[in-house]
Amino acid sequence: MHFMKYISGRLPPNSNTKQARRRGFDTQTKSASDYFTQTSIGSHIHTRAMDPANRPPEIEKFHQQLKAWTVLHLKREYCVLEAGCGTGAVLRWISPEVKLVVGIDNAHLKVDESQDMVLREHLMNVQVMMGDFFHLHRQFERHPFDVICLYSNTLGNFPGMEAKLLRALAKGLKKDGQILLQLYGDKSIQPRWNFYSTIGWPNLRYNKDEKAFRAKGDGFDFVSLVFDEPKICQIVNEAGLELAEMKKVNIGYFVAVKQQVY
Repeated sequence: MHFMKYISGRLPPNSNTKQARRRGFDTQTKSASDYFTQTSIGSHIHTRAMDPANRPPEIEKFHQQLKAWTVLHLKREYCVLEAGCGTGAVLRWISPEVKLVVGIDNAHLKVDESQDMVLREHLMNVQVMMGDFFHLHRQFERHPFDVICLYSNTLGNFPGMEAKLLRALAKGLKKDGQILLQLYGDKSIQPRWNFYSTIGWPNLRYNKDEKAFRAKGDGFDFVSLVFDEPKICQIVNEAGLELAEMKKVNIGYFVAVKQQVY
């Protein structure tokens, strides 16, 4: 069966039926992402976060460097998944480079925004849907991906579960596929503090011992880790994967991992 038809059959792409988007997932769970788009204060923070003018130059440069690095790992015939696609910014620039790109997120309103963007910009090879990072092999069991992208330091939102998450993502890869990661390092701490403060994150703090940003409020608990090279290597090893590339850039790392070959 054609891959696009298969995806459409499992969960209608770009559908306006929210029940269809969320089929098989706990719709009662409110993510931090949903919180910030559903509340009045959250809506204000979300709007400011999406404005490039509020991003420190270091963070803006980090994202521009990511685009150039990612393209080097893509081929026209590839099927790519972005886990944690947010509002679809990465999907937009990956789309011209590959055969198919699928975006999944566990935040309902982020999926809504991404699907609206896909329709508005007529991105015919882009699919967006609700998804569970830890059960990709169930959602896409018949069609593994050439590349899975986990960007915006999303791995750092799962402290203590990083290796488990990588193992789960690897189950959605083809045998010669790769997981691409964008991770923040020590030099990101001050720019990120400036950014989070500018957009107005409530109850923001940085824990030096844990090396993590945290914010907590009514209905959400946000955490985002800071990585270094030993920690990255440890996580990859614990996941039973192979480190294919680790590139240190201005405030973080671009990392490619693959399944071990025996």
